[in-house]
Amino acid sequence: MYAKVRFLRDKEELTVPFSYIRNFDLLKYKRHLSYRVFWSRGNSISPDEMLEVVDEIPDYNDDMEPSVPIDDSFNGAGYHRAIVLALGGRL
Repeated sequence: MYAKVRFLRDKEELTVPFSYIRNFDLLKYKRHLSYRVFWSRGNSISPDEMLEVVDEIPDYNDDMEPSVPIDDSFNGAGYHRAIVLALGGRL
């Protein structure tokens, strides 16, 4: 299953698998709430791939400050606030 999301920091819209939305529960989904959604530049890395090289995926605040120290080579990859616009099997 997939979700179309809009990141709050820059209004970028992406289609991501549900697994990219932290602690997402379809039965508890609420429209217009923000969720923590995994983002990487150009979808260059997935959360699972990132966890192979770091202990914890950073959670970025609105000022782009990570919750844990992270190598700059990840270019901001981590969890960012986003609104879920649509849900479906294919988007």
